[in-house]
Amino acid sequence: GALAILFASFDATHRNKASALMTRAKLFLITRDVQELKPSSEPAKRERTFLSFPYATAIAFGFFSFVHWGRLI
Repeated sequence: GALAILFASFDATHRNKASALMTRAKLFLITRDVQELKPSSEPAKRERTFLSFPYATAIAFGFFSFVHWGRLI
């Protein structure tokens, strides 16, 4: 899970969406206006973005972690 969050944080599209969400959340906390939580009224681009995740990396990390720290688990 941590590897997926780290990997997604390097994707510019997801980073921009998270930044916009944080900005709306901050405005809501300051103004307590529920309208601030809604996305902007600009026409949204309907492009589908897919984040490809290298599952082999996560599997290899899990395997080597188990081999190295297996007795602790």
